[in-house]
Amino acid sequence: MSKKDNILFTRILIFVHIVLVLTVLSSGSLAGLYYSQPYIHVSLKIPQDNVNTWHILSNNDGSIITGGNFKTTISFYNTSIFPITYEPEKIDVFYYPIGERPSCMFLHPEDNHFNPLSEFQNITQVYNSIDEASKAFFKLNDLKVTLNSSRWDFTSPKYYELNWNVGFKVPNERASIIKQLYMDCAKFNTVLFSVHIQENKLNYLFMTKKIKSTFELLIPMNCKLDQNLNSLFSSHRVIHQSVLFGEFENTHIPFT
Repeated sequence: MSKKDNILFTRILIFVHIVLVLTVLSSGSLAGLYYSQPYIHVSLKIPQDNVNTWHILSNNDGSIITGGNFKTTISFYNTSIFPITYEPEKIDVFYYPIGERPSCMFLHPEDNHFNPLSEFQNITQVYNSIDEASKAFFKLNDLKVTLNSSRWDFTSPKYYELNWNVGFKVPNERASIIKQLYMDCAKFNTVLFSVHIQENKLNYLFMTKKIKSTFELLIPMNCKLDQNLNSLFSSHRVIHQSVLFGEFENTHIPFT
């Protein structure tokens, strides 16, 4: 082999080694990106700008209208080094009965509903689970948001305002199913709801990853009661349903 051929062979060998090294480094970097877990956190802004109101009012047509406007500010933190598009795939809303005392503060451990002290103090799902196919008061796209990196700076979250209108018409003869709500409003002027944001998905670079975390937003609301309903509710006993308004259709009601 001539000297010229040796030089050419050496250059080709060096080039091949460089390509192999770059391939290995790129593969390692991509594998690291894929298997690393981006950190994102979703919580309520503290303090909230306003406290919402839950209404229980007579509709003067043999039914009760109940619901309210949820206007809540949520904080998002993205501590990865990349911009991330966050979107949930499932949302559940729960009602925490207060009852005779604030026993609902003993929240369910490990995301399992706590064992109630009585049959009337169960945590109750407010509505059927909300997913992409649901026709509910909330669309999953309402919580789809793109976040720049916070770079571990928890003092600079991205704020996002969430607005829902929740409204149901309950026949007077079915008042039993919302009597627990009525009792909390009458005694404490407060009802307590919990929004569970689940099956969260992160889109970043060219990848999509699901995270197992469930984010819980605990939302207290003040109450507005129609005093004319006192006699109606006093004639009903509390009936517990696993899904409070599962059989009713959400109706847009302009609560003020």
